[in-house]
Amino acid sequence: MRQPVPKKPMEGATAPLDYLLGIMRDKDQDARSRLDAAKAAAPYCHARLSSTELSGPSGGPVSVQTSQKLDISGLNDEELDILERALQKTVAVQEEC
Repeated sequence: MRQPVPKKPMEGATAPLDYLLGIMRDKDQDARSRLDAAKAAAPYCHARLSSTELSGPSGGPVSVQTSQKLDISGLNDEELDILERALQKTVAVQEEC
């Protein structure tokens, strides 16, 4: 007959990831053991980087459209000047790319 799976860890038990991290951080362990423990623990601690390439029709650029409008009717002249300068910098940067 099959033993029921405990719902919580046994008292004093160490989770596998905690065990690996303990070895990795233990300066008394040899470098090879610490490195192996770090490699084994890494996927559970750090997300893998991935890339996704997007393209538009026929492999061309992707067209981006925004539909949100910004109400600037309540801004004073100084705030409008700041906004205009920021937008000019944004356009200049986009033209460089």
